[in-house]
Amino acid sequence: MKNQKRFFYTIIISIFATKICYANLQITEIMPNPKGKDQNREWVEIYNPTDISINLAKWQIDNGKKELSLNGNLESQNYKVINTYLKNSANSIKLNKGSKLVEEIHYSQSKEGKSLSLINSEYVWSTSTKGKQNPEIVKIEGEIEKIFNSY
Repeated sequence: MKNQKRFFYTIIISIFATKICYANLQITEIMPNPKGKDQNREWVEIYNPTDISINLAKWQIDNGKKELSLNGNLESQNYKVINTYLKNSANSIKLNKGSKLVEEIHYSQSKEGKSLSLINSEYVWSTSTKGKQNPEIVKIEGEIEKIFNSY
């Protein structure tokens, strides 16, 4: 009976530990060139798509100039905005967990007042949705019939 309990607890701990090890964050939006002065107004948004809270203690954002350590927790299905310096011209933004590269986003030239947003699994320049879900673009296939009304 004692061995059965130990086996049961080992399985539960293994499942929980596996879930934590594979928890990943995503970069969902980058604002390198806000309208007007850029200083202290540039940011990177990350998202937790998992169903668990993620401790950010071992996570970093590398803006190409320095690595910024994150802290706190990011709750399930939530966003976090990190203010950091970003270049307006060619730059790579990296999301690291310890020494492991999780994601890298590269842009060659920013667009003033537009954010680089993850929409339909692609990064596109769009209107900012800072701290919120980016819109999805729905593609409609087929023919479009033109109807003209004469009044």
